[in-house]
Amino acid sequence: MDERSHRRLAEAVGGWAPDELARLPDVALADAGADAGADAVADADAVADADAVAGDGAPGYYALVGSHAYGFATADSDVDIRGFHLADGRRYALLDRPAERVQVPAVGDHEVDVALAPVEFESLELRAFADALAGGDFALVEAVLAAPVVREDVPAAVDSLRELLRDHLPLDLPCRYVGMARSLYSELEAASDEGEGDRNELRAGDLKKALYALRAVYAAEYVDEHGNVVADVRDLARAVDGDPALVTALIDARRAGGWPESPEAGVSSLYDRTVDALERRLDAADYAEPTAAERDAFRDALDEWQCETRGWSGVSTRRAE
Repeated sequence: MDERSHRRLAEAVGGWAPDELARLPDVALADAGADAGADAVADADAVADADAVAGDGAPGYYALVGSHAYGFATADSDVDIRGFHLADGRRYALLDRPAERVQVPAVGDHEVDVALAPVEFESLELRAFADALAGGDFALVEAVLAAPVVREDVPAAVDSLRELLRDHLPLDLPCRYVGMARSLYSELEAASDEGEGDRNELRAGDLKKALYALRAVYAAEYVDEHGNVVADVRDLARAVDGDPALVTALIDARRAGGWPESPEAGVSSLYDRTVDALERRLDAADYAEPTAAERDAFRDALDEWQCETRGWSGVSTRRAE
């Protein structure tokens, strides 16, 4: 279904060649907490959480998230990469823990002929990554199941995680998607009110909010029905009987730099069409939260996956009845 998104990178993204993006985890993890290598990440610093042992993690898995995965990136869009690294899990029993989060907030400004988009890089240690999944981080679920793969050092572990996620979805992802959509919908309405009734004066940045909101309501329906996720908003629109023409119009407007000045005679403005589509989907959105037993089973499965990935055996992961 998600042909555009569920594939390895085969072409440059934001001016970055695939092999350049694949090198970033090595540099960021090695230099966490210190100045990053200038030849690889320009003037950005790799930042690890305080009071942690940095630089001892090995890359695990990384994928594109955000607008490049969602199908509505522009020439100025950041390249967002998220994934996980593996440190020695035994260090969690010591005073100096392994760094659970390594970030490179803005990789860019290379002295090269080609202009490169900034890269927002974030790597979670395996335990923190599993904890984020257990907490319903749908961007990470998408990164594993439906996003273009930047780097995959532990393919067997990632394949096992993909199977685990599909076995337990939808969990609370539909509710989380809808919550995001409602928040963005409110921001769109507020932006229109600020324009004193002239909806064509909406900021260009509100187009991004519109696309994120529409993608979220489609994604909620899709994961609820299929127990899987799709990243690209165009694929989602087709899969849930959405409005592909509206999605295309929003993407075209975003890449053109702003909302159309005025609709054709007798045709609703792009803003009105978007708000109407969101209202209909949000009014119909009614998703059940997972039960306590379902949440516990998911957490147990993630714990077992962590043990398998670290090569541990004989560790009990079952919670007391």
